[in-house]
Amino acid sequence: MGIGISFRFVSFLTGLALLLGVFAVGSAAAQGDAQLSVAETCFEHHKFGAQPVDVAKSADGETVLAQTSWNWHDAIGCYLTLDDDALAALRAAPAPQSLPDAATEASQRCFVHHSFGEKPVDVAKSADRQTVLARLSWGYHDAIGCYLTLDDTALSTLRAAATSTQPQPSKNTFIAISTGDGHSCAITGQGQAVCWGANQSGQTDAPDGTYTAISTGDGHSCAITGQGQAVCWGAIPTNQMDVPHGTFTAISAGNHLSCAITDQGQAVCWGYPPPSDDPGPEYQTDVPDGTYTAASAGDIHSCAITGQGQAVCWGYPSIAYVPDGAYAAISAGPTHSCAVTDQGQAVCWGPNWGRVEGLTEAPDGTYTAISAGPTHSCAITDQGQAVCWGANDFGQTDVPDGTYTAISAGPTHSCAITDQGQAVCWGANDFGQTDVPDGT
Repeated sequence: MGIGISFRFVSFLTGLALLLGVFAVGSAAAQGDAQLSVAETCFEHHKFGAQPVDVAKSADGETVLAQTSWNWHDAIGCYLTLDDDALAALRAAPAPQSLPDAATEASQRCFVHHSFGEKPVDVAKSADRQTVLARLSWGYHDAIGCYLTLDDTALSTLRAAATSTQPQPSKNTFIAISTGDGHSCAITGQGQAVCWGANQSGQTDAPDGTYTAISTGDGHSCAITGQGQAVCWGAIPTNQMDVPHGTFTAISAGNHLSCAITDQGQAVCWGYPPPSDDPGPEYQTDVPDGTYTAASAGDIHSCAITGQGQAVCWGYPSIAYVPDGAYAAISAGPTHSCAVTDQGQAVCWGPNWGRVEGLTEAPDGTYTAISAGPTHSCAITDQGQAVCWGANDFGQTDVPDGTYTAISAGPTHSCAITDQGQAVCWGANDFGQTDVPDGT
């Protein structure tokens, strides 16, 4: 291969069920043996990868703080996934204010030799995949070639988590949150799904299990299990519960449809049209061909971001369009869409049929996450401040003071997760949708 890899503290990681970077150490054309385990397949092709790899240790080098396990993808070969404990520790810590983002002399040398490795690599993100929690930087050594080291911030977080007397992530802390129409859902630090608010359709009756992603729609909710299966609960008069089989990394529950991204990068949508005489615009679930990193289901349209950073929307033509540009995050609302560009600017567009004042006028600033609701939108700045704009008839844009890592805008309320892992909701509370449970 011509690539040397030193697992000094860390090698290339991917977060569990989060769309993080993948480092291919095999040929893109390599095919795994269906009879072999993942680790065996990797070892069969590359003569390494049969055992997990220690990627972070205590300061004295005696205690392992994090491991990565080998996985296999036919298109890219072997890659490593970060263990749950390390990912939870990184998520529970405040988002870093700065991370390595520039090429170094060593990384440029690596790039000269191998045509990759010039820039640092994102290796752990928040549950909504918008905030980078850890990066790897490239190094070079004549004897081994390229290698990757974990940034000091992430390493310090893992060491602090191992030695801290503070409680580790628990049912009282949250790693993901989503607002629906009269209800809200979140994932606890232990991976349980918790929902509260309106429950006329069973949309808050989250099944038992461990989850990595969650999304609330109109009268239903969806989540991804720790094994990558998509699960939905609740009911509305469409075929929302017809969840496709497969392994998924991201999910979004809309009004009449839901969308998810498979572990192969394909986007799939289901739900609308309903099984009745109403034909509806069938193209609402006809996802354009491509490989995607993020998807968002709205009301009558959906949007996604390709692996090259292009934004794509489909559904009703009057709303399913995208301004030119490169994007890092996207959210489809009922009458408008919002996105964060690759430069961090917030951009919103759409017909705004309700004529809500300021709905598509995103404030200036640099952002890491965004969410488009029916009549208002919210975003998180690169400093962790939450900002909302649009209708405020229920106080849904009156963001409480604090520093945040994730946010979600619903019809008349909003929810967010603080940098300490607490869930906070504000706005209308007619169904108890802002009464965050204490974790019991």
